[in-house]
Amino acid sequence: MTLFTIRSPTEGRFGSGSIPAELAPQLDAIAREFLDGMTPEARTAATHHQWCRRLPPRLRAAVDAVRHHALWRQLADGPKAAVHDLDGMDEIYYSRAPRDRARLYGAAANYDLHVDGVFAFPGISVYRVLVGLTDNDHVETQFPPLGVSHRIGKGEFVVFDFDRARHRVVRLADAPAHGHRILLKLHYCVSTAGVLTAPYVWCVARAYGAYEVITRRVMDTGTDPRTPAQFAAGVLGQFAIRHPRWFRSCLAVPVVAELLSLAGLEAGATRLFTVFALAVGVWGANACSHWLRYRLTGVR
Repeated sequence: MTLFTIRSPTEGRFGSGSIPAELAPQLDAIAREFLDGMTPEARTAATHHQWCRRLPPRLRAAVDAVRHHALWRQLADGPKAAVHDLDGMDEIYYSRAPRDRARLYGAAANYDLHVDGVFAFPGISVYRVLVGLTDNDHVETQFPPLGVSHRIGKGEFVVFDFDRARHRVVRLADAPAHGHRILLKLHYCVSTAGVLTAPYVWCVARAYGAYEVITRRVMDTGTDPRTPAQFAAGVLGQFAIRHPRWFRSCLAVPVVAELLSLAGLEAGATRLFTVFALAVGVWGANACSHWLRYRLTGVR
């Protein structure tokens, strides 16, 4: 048995389906208690999330019932594969799709085509599972390279390769003005027998956990920005989503410059540091211009 219906050499494995009926009470409890615990400010935000590890005991028990269901064992696509929880990345996610796609700061930039992860560990595949906790008549999750799209409604799920599947969220034309959706995001690491060692899986889990925490903080800071620092984080997140190759290149510049300096190639290192300083300056100026516009006009 397998959850996967598509296997792409470039996008990884993909699957979709419905959560078993016996988990319906848990899904209802998660959505109800999560909404009850949200503040009025959180309800009006573009996005809001809560790490599953930090949930109240009763709510966490409902999440664990979904996370540990036998259904997810089918992620082990092959007799020699093993599934491991990455529960440090799991979260409950609330979002309201923006009407204006021109200004997608922070987490809202996920409405552009993007890939969630950046890693490629040998013998390891990491999958993100999106489980719908509410009805959904206004947002579609699209995987254009795979030719599939889904309105993830209550009790439905999609699973995809965290580091390879390009996807985006699209607000439908007939969407209600104040529509929102709530997703349970679960994460699993699938390893083959050749790398089924506890230290290796432990290191992989820590790398993914740290990456998720850092990117979430940057994205949260830059969503609905009001201060110069928040606009700086938002512009950075937007750039990383829309131009991932350029973003990775910018991050590599100071590393390469430092290596050149250590090798005694000071002239090349100086030129690269100058380029990096200019890039940081452009980033800062862009963030400040957006902040000034917001202060003067109220437009983000």
